[in-house]
Amino acid sequence: MENDTSLQWFAKATGSDIVEGVRGEILTDLAEKVDQESEKQFTYVGGYAETDPSVKNNYVDLDLGELNDRDSFFKYFMDGSRRAVKIAEFRNDGKVWPIVAGQLGVACCKRVDRKMIPIRGMRIYKNILSVPYQICGFGTNKDANKQMLQQYLDGINDRIGWERRISFDMLVAYRDDADANKENLAVSQIQALMIDTEKQSILQLANDAMICDGAYLVKDGSLEYMDNTLTHIRWSKIGDNLQYAIGVSKSFNPDLFEVRKKSERQSAASFIAGLKVGQRTHAFKYSIHKREPPYFAVWFVRIRKPSLTRSAFDGVLKVEMQLVGEEAANGKSTIEINRVSADLVRERNPVCYGSDSRWANHIYPVYVTEKYLKSGFLPETIFKAITM
Repeated sequence: MENDTSLQWFAKATGSDIVEGVRGEILTDLAEKVDQESEKQFTYVGGYAETDPSVKNNYVDLDLGELNDRDSFFKYFMDGSRRAVKIAEFRNDGKVWPIVAGQLGVACCKRVDRKMIPIRGMRIYKNILSVPYQICGFGTNKDANKQMLQQYLDGINDRIGWERRISFDMLVAYRDDADANKENLAVSQIQALMIDTEKQSILQLANDAMICDGAYLVKDGSLEYMDNTLTHIRWSKIGDNLQYAIGVSKSFNPDLFEVRKKSERQSAASFIAGLKVGQRTHAFKYSIHKREPPYFAVWFVRIRKPSLTRSAFDGVLKVEMQLVGEEAANGKSTIEINRVSADLVRERNPVCYGSDSRWANHIYPVYVTEKYLKSGFLPETIFKAITM
């Protein structure tokens, strides 16, 4: 057994057989689908999430001229990303299970005198191996199961090849779900750990009093963090620190949002698609815990002309802010929402056209932060060709 690769060793340790077949399938696109699937957990609370009732079911024209009279609210920009590669399949108990290797990363930059500067100590990378729970031989004792995972991780790292160019920081186990794709389940564990790393970074910024009124954080993607078994920082600890954090999503499902027409609810997709450049929708009130706190104000703003894009929702951003304190009952200030939205329109330039297929939905500082983050990822060839 000493001459076994780490993959062979892990298969024998779990009583599994390695299925011969294609190795190194990149699952990055699947990871994007994991993000979209997670939106289905959010709940439309009903009602509106801002203080001015006159904006209900209406478009709001943003005052872009006043931008010349003040600095942007946005100072910090954060991006999280992950890569995933299926490196093997194991046959165990009549089923075939994917073994997925991945890397997650989170980075944060700040803007000083119109220059983007990385924040020291806030570019974090972790290598993750996601394996099926059902093959690990776990019992009912959580501490013993945790120790077993650590033993598997140590055994794999002791035997890994590629001249020690790679080792894994964590081994996580995904559970089977008859209604879900197994590769999706494996990737979702890596996604959950990335989100937890984002939480830790946001909490650090808040504890250091870096994000505050006039120095907002813009995070690429949703703020609506779901707690799960991999969560180290619970909502009860981070929630109040999101007052000056803004989530900006480049992709979203518009049918999850509703408007009222003649006292009847209908999909907001057509409503959102009708936005003109420099307009936003009203703020919708959403929850991630089945109509219970925390609550979010969610709205949409168009930053590009529809004539320049490929689809109705290219050039439209989904924007989120947490409703803190009395805002949960009264809504977020319409003035603040307007200022945040106007700043997002300004952040669209200079464009990254030709450098990214999602150019129409990028704001440039987040794009720069994303490029900075991804420049530190390990080459995908290492994961594709790894000899475990």
